[in-house]
Amino acid sequence: MQGVIQGPSEEQFQKYKEIAIELHIPVFESFLTLEVYDKDGLLIERHEGRAHSWNRNFYNWIYSQAACEEADDPTTFGDGLLNIKTTAGNVNSANQVVGMGGLSPETTATGYRGASGDDTWGILVGSNTQAFSFSDFNLITKIANGTGAGQLSHVLGEIPVRTWTLATRLMKNEWTRYFNNNSGAAIGVNEVALVASSISWSLVLVDRDVLGTTVSVPKNGQLKVI
Repeated sequence: MQGVIQGPSEEQFQKYKEIAIELHIPVFESFLTLEVYDKDGLLIERHEGRAHSWNRNFYNWIYSQAACEEADDPTTFGDGLLNIKTTAGNVNSANQVVGMGGLSPETTATGYRGASGDDTWGILVGSNTQAFSFSDFNLITKIANGTGAGQLSHVLGEIPVRTWTLATRLMKNEWTRYFNNNSGAAIGVNEVALVASSISWSLVLVDRDVLGTTVSVPKNGQLKVI
């Protein structure tokens, strides 16, 4: 098992978590696991670590919901402004609270469950090593869906699994997606993103993690991202 995420130490996160619990502040935690399988379906690599790169979109979304405040700042995406920037680079603002579409997240119309062959939303991967920026709104170099050079076939996202552990008072939600490499050569993955469908009517990146180690998906192999 290898750590793979760039960023602050686990010790720093644990200190933050302990203080937040003591002060009765909700603690949002995110973890990322990547598993690589060879052409025979054998697990050959497993990387996991704390995913921590929530972006400006995520914080604006959470604030708008919790404060019941309108995301009504037009055109400019930056400090002190409440709006959403889509993966197309458009700034969305309207006189209403930022929200997710009303359909079940288990469908392939909204949420994080990317559809088969769709590389525009859900769990996505890219090849660029550029450092995370709080204003990121898309992957820097997305790995497209397909079987051509440098492409991965995007499988339908799994139905999310939610669990509750009373002893630790932890509610956990797990999203999973597979990517098949039929390109004819190994493909290196350096960035992982979570793109939501229908946050205020658009495709919106809420997290982009840059890996500290390139994860290589072999020819005819498969990548599993949790």
